[in-house]
Parts: sequence; C-alpha cells; structure tokens
Amino acid sequence: MDSAELLRAWRRILPAAARVCGGPFLESPPPLSAGERRSAGEVGTARLRELQNGRHYAKRALEALGVPAAELPVGRDRGPVWPQGIVGSITHAAGEGGDYAAAAVARVSEVAALGIDAEGGGGPDPRDWDRVLTRDEMARLLALPPPSRPAEVRALWCVKEAALKAARRSLDPAEVEARRRPGAADGVELWIVRSGGAPCEGRSAHVGAWVLAAVAT
Repeated sequence: MDSAELLRAWRRILPAAARVCGGPFLESPPPLSAGERRSAGEVGTARLRELQNGRHYAKRALEALGVPAAELPVGRDRGPVWPQGIVGSITHAAGEGGDYAAAAVARVSEVAALGIDAEGGGGPDPRDWDRVLTRDEMARLLALPPPSRPAEVRALWCVKEAALKAARRSLDPAEVEARRRPGAADGVELWIVRSGGAPCEGRSAHVGAWVLAAVAT
C-alpha cells in the first residue's frame, strides 16, 4: 500500500474545497472520547479498531479544514455526526498492504453532500451482482468481455458505496445507478450517479490494486 499515492489520488477525485487524510490502520490508534465510545454502543474489537482509526484520520482532515478538537459520535444512521456546518465521509477497507482508512470533509457552504469509498479486495461476489447492480448496469456489464467484468463491478460498487454515503439515507444499492461518462483525464474516471433525485457527479481512480471513489454535490 502506497499511502502517499493514495492520498494524491483522493485529492484528484475530491472537490477542491474538501480536505482529506488517510493511511494504514495504526497499531495503537488514539482512543475514542467518552461521548464517542458511548454513542458506539456494544461493539467488538474489530469494529472498535475501525472507529478509532477512521476518527483519527477524520479529525486530522478536520484540523486541515480549520476545525480542531472535534468530537465525532456515532449517529442513528451509524455514520459519524459531523460538526455543524461540515459534511464528511469515512471509509475503511482491507486490501493490498493491510487495513486502510481515509476521511474527507468540507464546509456545507461549498459542498452540500460528500461520500467516499475505497475497495482493496475483489469486490462483490458474482452471485450477488444482479442484487447490487441495476438492470441497466447489468446489461452494460454483460456486454463486456467476461475477464474484464470483475474489475468493472468493483469500480461500480465503489462509486455506488460513495453515493450511498453521500445520500445519508437508507437506500438499497440497486436504487443507485452509476454510469461512466466521457472526459476522463489524469487517471480520473468520471461517472453520472442517480439515486432518485437530480444526478450528481462521481469520480474514481485506481492505485495499484486499490479503487477509490468520491461522490459530491
């Protein structure tokens, strides 16, 4: 895992107004605050480790945005409760080089909604493709040569996950439609994403075995 290269890729796909921080899971991450730990409820060791690492990078991103000493309790949707006037997203993934976490934040005056996702593994099981993809996505996928389909599903899934996080409401993955659009440059792939409302823009990038995606409105 090349954390510096991943960070450069995040900056290419995120809005200019956003701030991002990410890296490998720390062996001894800073503990959650009392309020954060209480809001998490009863969680296992693995989930606690995710929360600690994700919030470590989220707080560093907030500091870069000029918001120090923030507390990020777990909300009713199980996502972080961001400080007033802030939107953000956290992602955790396992893949080449070990476990990884990243967080992106922005001010609502500049970015209305924000979601990010990282995928370092193989993506959804082929047996689940017709469940997590829309009918049109499946049709476009099946038009591709079979060897290229798993990588395409992984990119689609990453963009859809970012869109679900940006929506901050309960949606089934098959309710989110992601379609590539022309104009990719500098290793950035462009997407049009629809989830019932007005379409929004998604961007993705590949770094080694990793796929990163960001959706913002």
